[in-house]
Amino acid sequence: MMMWSWWILGFILLFFVIILYSRRNKNRAVEKTRESPLNILKQRYAKGKITEEEFEKQKETLKEKN
Repeated sequence: MMMWSWWILGFILLFFVIILYSRRNKNRAVEKTRESPLNILKQRYAKGKITEEEFEKQKETLKEKN
């Protein structure tokens, strides 16, 4: 009887570890996909990494693809 309780406890622990791991990875995936290409482009322009001309040209390119 004692052996069965260890097996059951082990499966319960494994179940909770899998649930916790999957929830943590699920949240990370959502965070990575939140930024749209247009938002990234706006951030690059705001930081001064691209000029206004480059911004407008790339913005038009994005509009054409959608």
